[in-house]
Amino acid sequence: MTRNKCYLTEYEDYDGGFVSFGDGKGRISRKGKIKTGTLDFDNVYFCKELKYNLFSVSQICDKKNNVLFTDTECLVLSSDFKLLDESQVLLRVPRKDNIYSVDLKSVVPTKGLTCLFAKATIDESNLWHRRLGHINFKNMNKLVRGNLVRGLPSIFFENDHSCVACQKGKQHKASCKAKLVNSISKPLHMLHMDLFGPTNVKSLMKKSYCLVNGVAERRNRTLIEAARTMLVDSKLPTTFWAEAVNTACYVLNRVLVIKPHNKTPYELIRRRTPLIDFMKPFGCLVTILNTRDHLGKFDGKADEGFFVGYSVVSKAMRVFNKRTRIVEETLNIRFLENTPNVTGNGPDWLFDVDSLTISMNYVPVVAGNQTNGIAGTRDNIVTGC
Repeated sequence: MTRNKCYLTEYEDYDGGFVSFGDGKGRISRKGKIKTGTLDFDNVYFCKELKYNLFSVSQICDKKNNVLFTDTECLVLSSDFKLLDESQVLLRVPRKDNIYSVDLKSVVPTKGLTCLFAKATIDESNLWHRRLGHINFKNMNKLVRGNLVRGLPSIFFENDHSCVACQKGKQHKASCKAKLVNSISKPLHMLHMDLFGPTNVKSLMKKSYCLVNGVAERRNRTLIEAARTMLVDSKLPTTFWAEAVNTACYVLNRVLVIKPHNKTPYELIRRRTPLIDFMKPFGCLVTILNTRDHLGKFDGKADEGFFVGYSVVSKAMRVFNKRTRIVEETLNIRFLENTPNVTGNGPDWLFDVDSLTISMNYVPVVAGNQTNGIAGTRDNIVTGC
């Protein structure tokens, strides 16, 4: 396809309709040939709106030739060209309707395939790392390559090892070997349950115990490490441990990949990939629209607070309101992800651990569909999954 009709010989008027390209569309009005000293091209379309001449790889291949692109040139090879070794093939992309389309679900991950994805900036990588509960960067890239979730950008996340919260929350002596062969085939065929507690610090709702599902001891460590890391990163006190564990459970069920199945726990149970584009970093600052009180014309319309999790019964977010000192569920919030949290150092600072513990004489106010998270007392255990 060309934009210069002077290149064409033996051309004729041709109503080829309209064609769309990167920055617009144009009408195909002629068809002809381009003849050079060594090569002739048939069925060349003329479109005056084009900014560049276009070369059709699919038409070259229709002539039983092969096309090879490198970092320095494009080679058109004869039909008898053969690969010397199949191990050199990193990806096979089928052709359909003259388009070579990549189906990420069919991609088999190899060490060289990360070059297919644009590389995220360090800031973007760290932001998604915090949104997804500080999961491993290798796991984040596995979600992208396998197309295992919806809402995660198709980019390669780079780890610059700058997350101090991960070192404080997860560092340990030895790693556990992964189980390569799964002895079960359906959800809930095997169920381990464990109760941890009492905790040294009660939660905001004065709870001291937590009940876990899954392979209990390993999952306990994963949840506690994730919750500890999120608390360190958010600079919230230990009294928010129940909200952190609940959020870690919610996120990990949607982003951890079960090796024998190469799927997330959410997909194994719900039979659809989870959507994660709405996730935010635990503890990030928010403004909460005040819809409860009667406000004057010049009163502020929003309260300040912190994001502390996701509702399990609706699409609402769980936030801690600094003015009312309660956790509420609402959709009327604005996230301030790029505003860093700071630690206070006096009785006027809401999240000073000592002053907060002394002033814990508030009575929780239940509004709408508010829930208490996964933590419970010994007599009233709530399961989080």
